[in-house]
Amino acid sequence: MKRPPVAVTGMGLVCAQGNSVAEAMRNIFESPRGPVPPARFATPLSEFPVFEVEGEFVRALGRDLPPERYTRTVRIAAAALEEALAAAGLGVADLMGRRVALLVGTTVGVTLSDTAFYRAYRDGKAPGIGPYDSFSASNPGLALADLLGVPVLPFTVVNACASSTDAIGLGKWLLDAGMTDLVLAGGADEVCEVNHTGFASLLIYSRHPCSPFDLNREGLNLGTGAAMVVLEREADVRSRGGTPSAWIAGYGTAQDGYNMTAPHPEASGLRRAVGAALEEGGVGPEGLAFVNAHGTATRDNDQAEGRLFARLLRPGTPVVSTKGYTGHTLGAAGAVEAVLSLACLREGRLMKSGGYSAYDEAVGIAPSVVERAVEGEYALSTSMGFGGSNAALLLRGGRA
Repeated sequence: MKRPPVAVTGMGLVCAQGNSVAEAMRNIFESPRGPVPPARFATPLSEFPVFEVEGEFVRALGRDLPPERYTRTVRIAAAALEEALAAAGLGVADLMGRRVALLVGTTVGVTLSDTAFYRAYRDGKAPGIGPYDSFSASNPGLALADLLGVPVLPFTVVNACASSTDAIGLGKWLLDAGMTDLVLAGGADEVCEVNHTGFASLLIYSRHPCSPFDLNREGLNLGTGAAMVVLEREADVRSRGGTPSAWIAGYGTAQDGYNMTAPHPEASGLRRAVGAALEEGGVGPEGLAFVNAHGTATRDNDQAEGRLFARLLRPGTPVVSTKGYTGHTLGAAGAVEAVLSLACLREGRLMKSGGYSAYDEAVGIAPSVVERAVEGEYALSTSMGFGGSNAALLLRGGRA
């Protein structure tokens, strides 16, 4: 069913390419940073590089964020939220008296990932409870609500790698239903020893910079990242003197029910999610200016997703995967990629897909390998997650 779009009035981003939307876009187009050996935790798996974020983020939203209290996931989420609010022309005081929903997608952010604590406990020692105190204070939704210091309705959305796409999409639905006046939505996740070791054990990790959709792809690189958006109804934006210039036009979500870690070979769940997002926005595949695909550079994911787009898209529709610049930021990936896609619509330019060099017939598409002008108003951003989770956002630039 077609639904009205909701306005994106502010965006914030923290990723390997920069600690703001502008810095990340500049570096992607001018001097992209690559993955590096893990340096924030000890690991025997240093041959697997990661996309790390620079900085400690010890202050945001007008609050000190001591690392001993707040996880890195919360700290980068707070920085992204601060940028999004400022871009929307809103201060924390402006949230008072309004029904505000806060939705944060994550995976690692709800995990007690201090392995030194676990090892000490396993070895019969009595480790201090500092790591647990930090964990209990760092539920992303609750932590950001506490840092804002004003009444909001907080949600932490955990649905594997579709988490933050779902957070943004659910925020749109809350506005559509009239259940809230303003939504702060996005996601945050960090690389740590737990997920670094876990993905290596799954044998889907690359020793080189990842190469989405490439014939010789080896697997993914993990990345730390956070992205947040401010969503409002058009009438509310205009009543405070604003002019919307970007939109969430549609959202879809669907499950595969196929395998805990592998996508359905024909991407059946993603096909339904994309169809629902396009239907909600009243747009056909021919109306898409580009697609920012999930594109993890794993064998199964790229093959399933590529086959879907080969069938669905009009010939020549550019497809990119920005994971070649950010790594796979897990629960944050959908929000990070949505913000980068919205920035491309706003700036009228699309980056090339990083790491690609050789066509794979089993995938059926070749991602865009040149920078190009964006021709059209709509873009699609897709997410596929463990457990059969799939989600898609239809994004629009310009005036609704």
